[in-house]
Amino acid sequence: MRRFFINAYGAMNLGDDIVIRILSERYPFAKFIFFARKKYRKAFKYKNIKIASSVIEIRNKVEKILERSKKKSRKSLTALCDLIVYIIDKKIIDKKYPAKIKIVGSVFSEPVDWDPKLKNVNFYSFNSPMYVLGANFGPYRSEKFKEAYREAFEKCEWVSFRDKYSYDLFSDLKNVRYAPDIVFSGNFKAYEQKDVVAVSVINCDFEDRRQSEYTEKYEKMIAEIASYFASMGKKVIVMSFCEYEGDEKTVKRVCGMIDEKYADLVVPYYYRGDIDEAVRIISESSFVVATRLHAMILGLYFGKKIYPVVYNEKVIHTIEDIGYKGRYLSFSDLDGFDIGDVKYNYDNEFKIDLETIKRESENHFKALDELFGK
Repeated sequence: MRRFFINAYGAMNLGDDIVIRILSERYPFAKFIFFARKKYRKAFKYKNIKIASSVIEIRNKVEKILERSKKKSRKSLTALCDLIVYIIDKKIIDKKYPAKIKIVGSVFSEPVDWDPKLKNVNFYSFNSPMYVLGANFGPYRSEKFKEAYREAFEKCEWVSFRDKYSYDLFSDLKNVRYAPDIVFSGNFKAYEQKDVVAVSVINCDFEDRRQSEYTEKYEKMIAEIASYFASMGKKVIVMSFCEYEGDEKTVKRVCGMIDEKYADLVVPYYYRGDIDEAVRIISESSFVVATRLHAMILGLYFGKKIYPVVYNEKVIHTIEDIGYKGRYLSFSDLDGFDIGDVKYNYDNEFKIDLETIKRESENHFKALDELFGK
């Protein structure tokens, strides 16, 4: 059995976890090793994925040491952690694994304190071939940042972007491709629809997001939407997709804003690794209010009416790429929020070419299919 190293966001985020499962199910005859927190050992019961948590534990210890010594700069932390991860694992991984598969999503954004001298883009430094799947690039501010990644991407065997904007930035590279988000290629069970509204949220205060100025307006808006549907007698499930990023804090605050007369109808949901359970909620819903990108994608996958709340340009790019024509709200327009826009999307259908999108989404795996001989 051939073995492959997966480099992905191991923070128990629903969207990223779904992509890893899709990879596992697509290549059941391969053996994958995935560096992630210990809790994944209970959540991921896939025979062909081995969870290795030692590196994550070391990273966490380093973070604690830096906090105690008051060295909190992102630049120092990133440089030190990357040094530890690559020095500890490089020889072992290069020897045992013939290829590295990097499932990246939104990691290629420029940090506020990015140092061009560090060129912290050394994910291609392994000796084995590197395959990058399902990425989007940016936001970025400097051409040096983009060019540093151009050099990195050029050394990869394969790079697939999930939005046309990112693809266009690097389309001159022969190994770069575009396909709709990988989650569209999933094989999810559909359930009977219920009179339920699913509402996915994010935590604006999460450090990497740097959107704390929107917290109050955003959470009040979500609470208003939840109350609106509850006033119609509908059950509203306010969903956290990632505990690590603080979604659960937002869920609790929003639920705490709901009038007592609707309290029984507005309930929290916390994703803790049960992918099927979380996906079922979306599948059974009649309407999805989606701040999380993959809440929107899952809603569209199941043919649901949706109302996207856009906190990042990657969501705008996806909306444009798939041809969705419904209304949505950007964070920059929170002051102009109108519940009428939500009602408009609820009352109308906006069709997309879902079957074509699902089929094209599988193009992310074209190079791996060849590698695996599928």
